[in-house]
Amino acid sequence: MKKLFTLFTAACFSMASMADDYTGRLLVAINGAATPSQESTITVNKQDNGKYTLELNNFILGGSLGVGNIRLADVEATVSGSNVKLSTTQNIEITPGTDPDFGKDEWLGPNLGQIPVSVNATLGELNALAATIDIPFALMNMNIKVVFDSNAFQIGNSDFENFHTAKLYQPTEDGSEWDYTTEPTVSDEPNCWHSFMSASGTKGLVYMAGYTPHTFISDETRPGSTGKKSVKLTSADMGFFGIANGTMTTGRINTGHYIAADPSNHSWSSLEETDKDANGDPFYSLLGGKPDGITVWAKFKQGTPNEEFPYATIRAVITDGTYYQDPEDKEYTNILATATNATIESKNFEWQELNIPFIYNDVDDSINGKLIHVTISTNAEPGKGSSDELYIDDFALVYNCNLTGLTIKGTTVDVNGGTYDEANNITTINSDALKGNNVTENDIDITTDGKGAIVVKNVSQEGNNVVVVITVISNDLNSYNTYKVVLNGAATGIENVENGTVDNSVKEIYNISGQKMTMPIKGQINIIRKADGKTVKVIK
Repeated sequence: MKKLFTLFTAACFSMASMADDYTGRLLVAINGAATPSQESTITVNKQDNGKYTLELNNFILGGSLGVGNIRLADVEATVSGSNVKLSTTQNIEITPGTDPDFGKDEWLGPNLGQIPVSVNATLGELNALAATIDIPFALMNMNIKVVFDSNAFQIGNSDFENFHTAKLYQPTEDGSEWDYTTEPTVSDEPNCWHSFMSASGTKGLVYMAGYTPHTFISDETRPGSTGKKSVKLTSADMGFFGIANGTMTTGRINTGHYIAADPSNHSWSSLEETDKDANGDPFYSLLGGKPDGITVWAKFKQGTPNEEFPYATIRAVITDGTYYQDPEDKEYTNILATATNATIESKNFEWQELNIPFIYNDVDDSINGKLIHVTISTNAEPGKGSSDELYIDDFALVYNCNLTGLTIKGTTVDVNGGTYDEANNITTINSDALKGNNVTENDIDITTDGKGAIVVKNVSQEGNNVVVVITVISNDLNSYNTYKVVLNGAATGIENVENGTVDNSVKEIYNISGQKMTMPIKGQINIIRKADGKTVKVIK
């Protein structure tokens, strides 16, 4: 299937005229209804005058309708904290694209004259770009919204298919350095995840804890998996020092004391950490989204059942990127959300799917999440296990996109009373509650189950009814749900399109974006408000 389109924009952080490429998910919604997202690359550049240029090249709708190249110059930039915000609304002319599958005369855009295009974009400090582009194609009766985001929404290698070799050398006699002349102990650590062999802390204790491997490549996979591997965690008996739980983290383990429960034994992460692991990955995991939960598959067995401490554990914490450790040694104020399951049971050593919700702090609006710190261990309490085994497969962050509440002009509409069309992923809801009412987008209030979900709305008149199309898009742009609400006997306040001229009873003229104009634009839909209070759409 041909790409929906390729998107390019221009803007960058440095003063140098140097372009940066951003790869992420791109999704298009037409009249409120979305189409499946695709991977796309956005190129960002900066003009010599400090403003920005945006280009959307080879814009193709529905895989077959060639629109063309869209170019916006002199886009203003505003610095907001550590972000650069770009915003503009311009009337532009679309030029022919260069896609070889379309002839020069097959591009629709050059025949449309001037059209309004609005852009809002943010260049974030985590080297990511998020953008929305609104394109109302009035003559085609299309309101098009493009959403793009290159932020990290999942943890790398969370299917545990790729591993690297971690090496641990003996410390020198005085314990100050590693003795690289000795034969190293090696272990397979999953890429982007870390265990004791790559730990920080007191070198003698690091060597003692990491000398016995805790992470292994396993060919046991969860039911229905398309992968071929999982990761196996094992605990180790340290003799006099007790049990070292099998542990891995997206951050870095620190070994600082011979007593397992001492707070100097922990996992930690910080954006200030510059060390890299043996695979060249940092000891942290970036996160630009707001996940609603975690799904992960686990298979757990205690070597010697411990009735007092029978559970394995998984804990994920979203932070602002400053230092955080688990277990905590104090009250941390840099936490956006947490997801914890500290009661993972053996269940006869069978695979089990775990669903762990994120709980967001009341003050989350003041914290900008940047890292996700995950710690997985064979026991929920330090040093309380035995010869335990914990298999982990397909760890995924979940982003919800369900409509949970809908009110229109203060009237509640039952979102669970509709009919779902699975083939088209659309739920149709009929309501008689607003007969005789005028309805606009501003009258529609929505709640969703997605913390960072994106909502697209469109209101149109179909005969004697108003049709409201609502699409709830997941924060990671990978999924969406569309709802069609039919308000029987209602009106949008704007009558059907007419062909004709404007007479002397005109009071006000607006374009399709709601901008007030002095004269109607030829070839486009103009919204005319007459002196008698009536409002109509007219093509001049």
